[in-house]
Amino acid sequence: MKETAQQRGRERFALSAAGKTVLALLAALLCSAAPARASQAQTRSRATPRDALVGALSAACSENPQQFSAFLLAGSRRAFLALAPARQKALLKRFALTSIVGHARIFLDTRGQTVLQCNNPAESITFRLLPAKLDRNVAFIPVQVSGEENTEFGLVRQPDGWRLFSLDLLVIDVPELVRQWERAEMAANEVMTIADLEHLAQAIKTYHAGFGRWPETLGQLGPAPSKTSSPERAQLVSSNLASGTTNGYRFRLHLVTDANGDIQGFELAAVPEVYDKTGRRSFFLGLDGKLHAADKQGAPATDADPVITPPGN
Repeated sequence: MKETAQQRGRERFALSAAGKTVLALLAALLCSAAPARASQAQTRSRATPRDALVGALSAACSENPQQFSAFLLAGSRRAFLALAPARQKALLKRFALTSIVGHARIFLDTRGQTVLQCNNPAESITFRLLPAKLDRNVAFIPVQVSGEENTEFGLVRQPDGWRLFSLDLLVIDVPELVRQWERAEMAANEVMTIADLEHLAQAIKTYHAGFGRWPETLGQLGPAPSKTSSPERAQLVSSNLASGTTNGYRFRLHLVTDANGDIQGFELAAVPEVYDKTGRRSFFLGLDGKLHAADKQGAPATDADPVITPPGN
């Protein structure tokens, strides 16, 4: 009787150990299957051109960079994922035509056409997918956006599903889009720098008229902690401009003296903080008040460079 109880105990132990082993194996299989299921779900979302476009628009609407990248061609996907998060979101907003993050609602209209609405507290953008034009491995889907004129998305078949490659006649090329953004940002920085130079010049003149002397540094034009104007802190420009670096440019003030050492006036210079990234042209505001500009490869401009007319003048 005693041996039988011991045998039963050993059998229970063996079954328990075997059960634990089976459970462990099942858990491992389930864990390993999770990525596979996620991959299968992504592939299904690109199974048809319409599926892929709906997936891309949904991801853009909800500002999901990782999900959106799955609908791009390999080169654009790598470039997109390498962008800073702020630029990723800017691209997604541009793609979904929204200003803030939203959520997608997908349904069929009375004509059986797929409709995607990107809804957020401020707006609702409607994408109505019209019948696709399919030619073997390439598809074009006309889309009516919020009742306006149609746009057209181009998609190409890849081994794992359909991917976006064009919007209207423009190829979706994220590296080129980044270059376009950089060029636009540089142009904007240059316009703001011209305005900053004019603002600084006026502030320097105001300082001279108010205190009877010239400021030796840009910092003397900046805000004061006590909110009281003084020669050390005249409160004539922002703290950023007073620091000498703003909008991708570095600024320098130079007081011009005559042979006797008397100050005759001032000159201002501005160079890109990072050449060909934050700006290309360098600027120089001379003693005569004329503004000069040229692409100096990051070196300072001088009064020998071409005179330009500030925008709006």
